[in-house]
Amino acid sequence: MPSQFLLETAPTPSEVVWAHTTLAVTGITRTHQMNLTSLAASAYIQGAKADLSANPASEYDVEVALKWISTPVVTAGGLVYVYFGFSGHATAGTLNPAGLSGADGAYVGYTSDDADDAQFHLPPPYLFRAVARGATVQRIRFATPLLTQARHVSPLVRNETSQALFGDGVDMYVRLVPHVIESQ
Repeated sequence: MPSQFLLETAPTPSEVVWAHTTLAVTGITRTHQMNLTSLAASAYIQGAKADLSANPASEYDVEVALKWISTPVVTAGGLVYVYFGFSGHATAGTLNPAGLSGADGAYVGYTSDDADDAQFHLPPPYLFRAVARGATVQRIRFATPLLTQARHVSPLVRNETSQALFGDGVDMYVRLVPHVIESQ
């Protein structure tokens, strides 16, 4: 009978960052397209479908950085919803939940006007309450990790504040950071 076991693990999963352009934030590199620039109040935007790899982490930390227009300031207490739709298929428009296209762009749900209903076909959203700070970047890392449900994932952001997001996307992103459990 062996006295020890050797457990080999797959390569460390990479983080996934959805953003519009090269980020001004150091240490974070965009991996997938999502244009959060000027996202209107009460509007949705979805990001490109990402491949978490054949050996994804079992869970990911979720981090979001957003900035609103400077005047007038955001009404305190507005909500931002961040959803994730998982798919077992690599092709952008195939086997996505809730009518997600798997591509960067406006979200309309299954048809041209049912986004408010279709979003409920996704797992519960991550929520944060926007604070009235004008054009200051608001970053939040959620305490509850995202559990991996399939190899491919697309984000969906809903801006339910009273103001549009800033007209320059260099500071805004949605980021998944893998939880990696190491043992020896």
